[in-house]
Amino acid sequence: MLELGLKILWGASRQTTRFLKWQSTSATTTPLRVLLYANEERKMCLEYDKPSSLFGQFGNERITPIAALLERKLEALITAAIR
Repeated sequence: MLELGLKILWGASRQTTRFLKWQSTSATTTPLRVLLYANEERKMCLEYDKPSSLFGQFGNERITPIAALLERKLEALITAAIR
């Protein structure tokens, strides 16, 4: 049972605009969503879909490198937050 949760939408409007221009169906995946919640043992959990997986499904050569960059930035942010 989820007792405490926070949904974070993370994205840059400039990147979203580019993605939509290059691949209109990418609108289903932007902005990125991160869920922070306490589980039954009251431990904090963080869940998100990797940008490379979300945007890689389109096979768009312009979007894929940006998705990889977003993934590295998100992982660096998470790593810094848990230290």
